[in-house]
Amino acid sequence: MTVVPLRHEQQVDSGAESGADRHASTVSIAQCPWKGLDPYLAIDGALFVGRERVLRQLRSVMEASSLAGVVGASGSGKSSLIAAGLSQSSVAPVMVRPGSHPMQPLRATLARLAAQPADGTTPTLAVDQLEEVFTLCDDESERAAFLDELYAVAESGRARVVVALRSDHYGSCAPYRNFADALSRSHVLVGAPTEEELRRIITLPAAAGGITLERGLDDDVIDDVVGESGALPLLSFALAEAWLRREGNAITRLAYREAGGVRGAIARTAEELWNALPGGQQRAAKAILTRLAVPGTASVDAARRVPTTELTPTGDVDGD
Repeated sequence: MTVVPLRHEQQVDSGAESGADRHASTVSIAQCPWKGLDPYLAIDGALFVGRERVLRQLRSVMEASSLAGVVGASGSGKSSLIAAGLSQSSVAPVMVRPGSHPMQPLRATLARLAAQPADGTTPTLAVDQLEEVFTLCDDESERAAFLDELYAVAESGRARVVVALRSDHYGSCAPYRNFADALSRSHVLVGAPTEEELRRIITLPAAAGGITLERGLDDDVIDDVVGESGALPLLSFALAEAWLRREGNAITRLAYREAGGVRGAIARTAEELWNALPGGQQRAAKAILTRLAVPGTASVDAARRVPTTELTPTGDVDGD
């Protein structure tokens, strides 16, 4: 069973600064109000709730510095914070990811920004998953050029720069003096959500989608993730899987448990999908999946983006 991607008929008021009373319900009940493992994007800003505290911190840092960072563990919501969170205000970031050749997307993005008609405002360049310059880029000169260019763009005033960086690679920035000094002065550390923030993350999207949660379900989910800074995608995926098992417009505690909960939803779904593949397709899938990951340090691996041509399975797949 897979999670149906969220589609908006129209956006809702998130009540990001004034509470649940402003969280109007205009999302169709046929739409899942949680994103599963996908980050929240600009169009999802209305459903991006519960991170108002750290979002205010980020805005404050960005007002004081032309180069700012969002640092946190994998799964702490950094990508959603800069894409969906900043889009709730007048800041509309232009997103870029480094990949294995970071100067290519950066040059293209800067050219696009330069071509935009001047409107008197300074654009915001948001670099998502900055750690890719360390995990995917093998060219040290290109890595240095990329970080130097980000610093130069911010210093020149061509754009405000905000980067999202996995915390285990914060120290990797140290050799790049200008960038490292700027980042060390102006960043926010994204920690684990509080219980109240988790409750907002669970209940407000449900209310926006006309979904009723069985009494105690929010407590069940909070108990599963409280105190963990990298569990937000797991929480969202578990709720999306429970949503698929809803009864009418209600999600029960039993549906959440049957989905596997935060701890087991991904494993259960992966096992179901894997077992549904014929043997030959399992071998092909294994070959493909191993190309999509880069072994990391301290048991933290990294995703790897590859061209589709590289994902063509080779070898015998028994014609399946």
